[in-house]
Amino acid sequence: MKDKRDVVSQLHARIKRKRSEVHEYLNSQFYDRCRNILLLVEKIDADEYFKKNPSSLPEYSLYVQRPMYWDCIRKKLSSYNYKSFSEFIEDMRLVINNGYAYNGFTSAVSPICRDMELAMEDLFIKELNAAPPNISELRRMGTKLNPDISKEIWRTICFYERRDEKAAGTKASISLAKCRTATLWRIREIMECVGKQKKAKQPVRENGTKRLPSATTKEPVQFQRPTLNEATTISQVYEKEKTIKEDSPTPTLERVPQNARSGNFTVREISPIRMEDEGISSDEYNAKDSPTFEPE
Repeated sequence: MKDKRDVVSQLHARIKRKRSEVHEYLNSQFYDRCRNILLLVEKIDADEYFKKNPSSLPEYSLYVQRPMYWDCIRKKLSSYNYKSFSEFIEDMRLVINNGYAYNGFTSAVSPICRDMELAMEDLFIKELNAAPPNISELRRMGTKLNPDISKEIWRTICFYERRDEKAAGTKASISLAKCRTATLWRIREIMECVGKQKKAKQPVRENGTKRLPSATTKEPVQFQRPTLNEATTISQVYEKEKTIKEDSPTPTLERVPQNARSGNFTVREISPIRMEDEGISSDEYNAKDSPTFEPE
């Protein structure tokens, strides 16, 4: 009986050791892939804009709440602080977002941020098996877009896909399936922001319905009693109210001709970006020079 217990304990120890070896192997693979991604992205940042801690830059804290830079990510990789792919991806994206937040989209640093973002998003899918944006969901979210939002999406596509916005004009055919992963994520970000704003504007209905006063039913009016101090008496209050009523002019209404009621009409918003696979054509919107999304 004792021999069986010893054999079982030895098997348990062996399984535990093998499990730890497998975990270490997978863990090392994970960190090696993350280091390779960081190395490839850093090569694009040839001038090392994002290598060191940028907190000492003028007014940096006004634009960025959580600084992130390459040396910090490398240090976290060396100390094995990342527990999952998502944490590493979040830090990498934070470097790009901080660069846009501080420098703006029209600065000389913006094209570098774009090139790094395009490269890293493709590497996340290739090396870390990250999930790409759902194109069908983007098409669904892109229906009935506000014209201003559509123009913002169009500018984003031109920026990330390296198209000249003026040369391309507005008459263009856009295939979401051919867009880069970073472009799709930015489009999704804009659409999600619009969705949150719409939800915030929707009125919240209370649990109980409040009774509204009708023409025949009057709500009781509550008058606030004046507080009398030592220098004020009821007669003084009465005399003061009387003088106010006598001095106030009698309101008169000036007669004006009634405006003629005009016929009701509605104007449909014209969106410069439309989804062809949703059954929307350019003739329906009467906007022949609008960019369209074409299905693959």
